Amino acid sequence: MLTFVSILVSCGGLPISQQLVKIDSLLAEGKNDYAYHFISKYNATSFPNEEDRAYYNLLMTRAAIEREFYPSSDSLINEAIHYYKITGDRERLACCYYYKGEYYIYLRDWSKAIVVMKQAEEQVVQTKNDWMKYKIYYAIGRINQRCGNYLLGVDYAQKALRYVLQTNNWEDIANIYMQIADNYANLGQVDSAAYYTKKMEPYVGSVDWRQERLLMEIRDSVRQAKARRNNTVLELQWQFDGQKKQEAHRQQLIWAAVALVFLLFIIMLLVLYIRYRRAKERIVLTEQQMQINSYINEITQLKSLQKDTDITQQIEELNSKIRELVEHESPRLIHGKLLYDDIKKKGTTSGWSNDDYKCFIDYYKAIDFPSFCRIQKKYAPKTAHNTFFLILYEMGMEDRDVRRIMGITQEAIRSTRYRIQQNGRK
Repeated sequence: MLTFVSILVSCGGLPISQQLVKIDSLLAEGKNDYAYHFISKYNATSFPNEEDRAYYNLLMTRAAIEREFYPSSDSLINEAIHYYKITGDRERLACCYYYKGEYYIYLRDWSKAIVVMKQAEEQVVQTKNDWMKYKIYYAIGRINQRCGNYLLGVDYAQKALRYVLQTNNWEDIANIYMQIADNYANLGQVDSAAYYTKKMEPYVGSVDWRQERLLMEIRDSVRQAKARRNNTVLELQWQFDGQKKQEAHRQQLIWAAVALVFLLFIIMLLVLYIRYRRAKERIVLTEQQMQINSYINEITQLKSLQKDTDITQQIEELNSKIRELVEHESPRLIHGKLLYDDIKKKGTTSGWSNDDYKCFIDYYKAIDFPSFCRIQKKYAPKTAHNTFFLILYEMGMEDRDVRRIMGITQEAIRSTRYRIQQNGRK
């Protein structure tokens, strides 16, 4: 205490954040008289800093209510609530709502009290402040008990009990057990009321007289409960909880919609990227095909000349360039070459996929571009299968070779030719 006084003196009584922290710690220790004495030396205008002013408004309201010097209005705590809503400090916002709720409990305005306490509950569940959770649940339980909503009174008292047992504060623990017992008594549940009255005994000494009195008055309590029941408070809680569930559901729908739009956007980008990559690969492949075809034409021209060492070397260099393009620059061309070589060695298309046909065609286009162009110009085949069929004949194959390679009958050959011719006419 002397330390705190020395701080005030050394600072010339100037209100600083550290002094507010000291006052907060006094309240936390239950030294409400000291806390109220020191904070009463200031007023809200003493704090030019908005954060300190909001903190002062909260502590001033808290200290006054803890001393049972209830303020004439809730203006101070409302200013603090406004500030903490903006900053998002849920812990202090919950504390503000709690003491505003206590103010309305003092005024016996149960409807306003329950709404404010439910707002406090909404904030405190998102914090780790167990002491504040206990205070808020206990207060909501008191309001429900006072208004005859005993089932909710038990529910909230049980919630408060989970947190108050951690504090080892005997008085608070006894109060919670008494609250639960009273609610069960008003519900006419004698065994439960007796059980919680018994649980209270270790915290307040012998309470047999309370137990007897409680059980004797159960009948009168049940009768009086009907007269005291406040359905408005019960309905307000249902309305508040229902509204929050709807808000949570709407928020989930919004996030789901945002996630769906984002997912669709990603899918669209992925599709565009895949199309771009395929188009780029096709351009590169076409360039490689044209380059290979150019090398083959050069080789053909060189072979028509009189052979000498220089021409042979040039042909070998061109063949080397073709191998480089096929084996290192294009996986599709090297795959197509393997398929092409297999067909030349009396292989078949058994087990080929549609992409295998396309790889074969890509390689053939690279090594014999003029023949490929003739096929396209004359027949314009619609499928890779039909293009491959026509290429076989360009390669000098006969019907028996095509039947063996493609595993089809003569009737299938006639049918394929007919479809190709029909498509070509279109």
